Order: sequence, then structure tokens, then C-alpha cells
Amino acid sequence: MTAATDPDRLVFFLQGAHEDDCDGHCVGADVKTSSKAPGTPHNASILDNLARLLVSGEEMGQAFAIAVVPDTQRSRFIIAENKLVPLDVRRHLTTMLHSLYETRQLVLTYRQAQHSSPVIPIPIPRDATDPVHRKLLELEVSVFRHSWPKLRRRFNKAHRDGVFTDICSAILSLDPDKRLPLSVLQQDGLSVLSQSDRKQLGVIRHIVNQIRVLLVPSTVPSDDVIHKMRVFLADMALIMRRMESREVPSLRRFASYARALGKQDDDYAKWANKVVSVHLDFTSIALAVGSPTMDTILTETITIDIAETNPRPARVHVNVDNLRIALGPGQNFDTIALQKFLESKFGQYLDTEVQVDGRIHCECAVLARLDEMRSAGVPAIPYVGVSKPSCVLCNCYFEAYRAVTGQDIRTRATHGQMVPWRCPSLGDQAVDAQVRSELSTKLRILLVDNVDHYWKRASLSSQSDTLLAPFIRPTLEDLDAIYRDVSFW
Repeated sequence: MTAATDPDRLVFFLQGAHEDDCDGHCVGADVKTSSKAPGTPHNASILDNLARLLVSGEEMGQAFAIAVVPDTQRSRFIIAENKLVPLDVRRHLTTMLHSLYETRQLVLTYRQAQHSSPVIPIPIPRDATDPVHRKLLELEVSVFRHSWPKLRRRFNKAHRDGVFTDICSAILSLDPDKRLPLSVLQQDGLSVLSQSDRKQLGVIRHIVNQIRVLLVPSTVPSDDVIHKMRVFLADMALIMRRMESREVPSLRRFASYARALGKQDDDYAKWANKVVSVHLDFTSIALAVGSPTMDTILTETITIDIAETNPRPARVHVNVDNLRIALGPGQNFDTIALQKFLESKFGQYLDTEVQVDGRIHCECAVLARLDEMRSAGVPAIPYVGVSKPSCVLCNCYFEAYRAVTGQDIRTRATHGQMVPWRCPSLGDQAVDAQVRSELSTKLRILLVDNVDHYWKRASLSSQSDTLLAPFIRPTLEDLDAIYRDVSFW
């Protein structure tokens, strides 16, 4: 057991005691808070697609990161997972890359002969005879088989599929007793769907019901089942895109429809997008296979390196003195204020030692490997693809790394939530110390604001005539406001 470093201690006091949340990554919602700069390489989105297609869904909380060191002869891929990269995932990535390389050669041959690029139909017909189409079809079946557990888990999550079809039925029903009454729709600010949208919604309901049937068996799906799923998801994605192009996207109204029905209030548009995500990710890669940006990525020979996350658990003593150290000099918070802040964050763990999750998040592990290669003079595409948005701490680490090294390496969006981790270590000790210092400065600003905001809210509550709890833990919305106030992004 090692001692917690300064960034680790700051993360610990920001996050609170959540020892059970040890998958090393957040599974929060995708939000449009992108960390991609205008200069982000064109193939960055392809790396995100590849990372997402590595997730099989066999385990909860799976997250992958991937980067590539391009070469005209041998591309080198670096991947990491929050735990250990399973052997089947490594094989799956190898299969995808080799198949995409072979497809690209077929595309280039076609261009030389026809002086144009082949048209790729979506979905690719099962009886396709064109060599490019056949190769992509073969790969798509392999991708769907690998992703099947993820498809099942996302589709069945929180029984949203059942609620989704219930809402569709309530909107489309011809029976006045089952249909959502117009008065409810008007009260909820909803307009009646157009005839076109009603027809498309009916098709989506049918598709969701058919997908439910395909996913019932827990066994590995047959080729017939996979081909049916390919077509269903392609059709569903197409209809969703049409419906979402409206001025008031129909699926975005589903949360309001759910409330009107007394159903669970969820983001059903997000659920539907997750259901079709395997289709969307594969399609993005398939359509880009002939792009010039793939020249140095898809090579005949590839190397896959694993960036280990190397868990190094540490312990932090939860007390006021340690919190003062984390806050840094010049902070004059009252001892009672700090004590109450710790109580709100740690409860029963106050005045005890709590273990810090020792896992380094996968995107940071890949960044550390890229830094090692940079020091050796090996250039890489300055982007780390990830299977889900990074947590706020990873985002902050990338910012600190860019500020210190001048290397504009970026990753995907952040969902703004905090998840326990430990700070990665860079090979160059001087650079590592500077990055940790820069990171600590960012985290310390956030922690000071967090404590100050908490105490001000608690003080206002205690002065109120309303009988409220004297100390209120900040909500996620409060924290989001703090991040914006301190220009955290």
C-alpha cells in the first residue's frame, strides 16, 4: 500500500467515499461537452468507433481506450481497459484491422479499374456478390457477434424497451381509452404527431418488438439472427435520423410522454441511440475505409500493445488536517465548516483511513504510453479514442499534460462526473512532476470552490426560517455550476 500523492488526495476529497464504485470509470451519460479542438485529426472519430466496438458488454463498466502510431509498413495500436484487456478483445481488434486492411485493398483496386469509388449500401444485402460488400458483410457479422451481450444489456436496461413500446402504443392507439388524451398533450406542451411521424413511430415500435424476440435467447446468436438484427438496426437508425431532423424531434418528447402516462421519466432518445450504436459505429468505419486518412492506419502488418493500468491502491486519512493540506496554504475555512464538509462527503468514514482506488483510467494509461514513445522520438496520431466519455479527472489530466508538454493530445468529450482514480506516472520524472503540479492546481481550485460553495449554502440554510437540514450536500447540478464558475474546462 503506497501513500497517496497530492493529485490523488485532491481527487479523493472531491469525490468522497465510494469504495464500492471500483470499476475505474464512470458509466454516465454522453453529453456534448467535447474536448476536441478544431485541429483534431480527421481519423479521431474512427478511433472512438474502434474503441466502442471493443466493448463486448460481458462485464459492467467496461471501458477501452485506443491510440495508433501510424506507419506506412506497420501500424502500432495501443489499447487499455480499466481492468485487464481480455484476450478475446485483442483477437477481435486484430480481426477488425486485418479485415479493414483487406477491404481497403479491394477498394483501391476498384478505383484503379473504374476510376471511381464503390458505393456501399446500408445495410449490405446478405446475398451481396461484390467483393468489397462481401468483405464488409463478413466483418459486420463478426462485430455483431462480439457485441451481442452489449446489445442485450443496453436494450433491456431498466425495462426501457417495454416503456418505449407502451408510449408508442399510447400515442398511436385508435382506442380513445388507451390513447394519450389531447388535453394531456397540450398541458405538457406537446403537439400531436404528424401523420408521417406516426407512421414512422409505428415502424420503430414494430422493430423494437422484433429485436426483443431476437435477444430473448441467452445463447450465442446464429448467422440468421445476426443478419436480421443488422437490418432491424439499420432501419431503426434511418427512421430515427429522419424523425430527429424535425424542428421538434419526436423522440426527444418521449420523457414528457412517459410522465403523462405515469411511466419512468428517462431519456428515451438516448436509449434508442445506444440500441443502434453498434450499427452506427460499424457503418462509420465501413464508409471511411477508402479514405486517404486511413493510409497510415490500415497496414498489412499491425502490432497491438497493451498499456497496463497497474493498480496501486493507497490510503488517505479522512480528517480536517488532511483536508487543509489538500486545500493548500492561504485558505481560512473555519474548522467546523471543514468538519461538516467531510461529514457530508464521507459520513461514517470520518476520522478513519479510506482506501483510494488504485486504478489508472484507460485513456490516461494510453496517454502515458504515448508520452513514453514521444520521448523516444516516435510520433503518434495526437488523439486517444475512448469507448465512453472521459470522467472530469481524466479530462483535467489531459489539459495539464497539454499545458506542460505543449503536445496537443486530446480525447473524447467529458460527461462532467468524477470517478475515483490515481494519477498516472510518466517516464520523465521532471515532466511528471510538472504535470502533477499543474493538475493539482486545477483540482485545488475546484476543491476550494467546492468547500466554499457548500459552506455558503449550509449557512444560508441554517439562517432560513424553513425547517431544512442545516447542511446540504451539493447536487451534481451544483458541481456543474462550480466547474463553469472556475473555468474548469
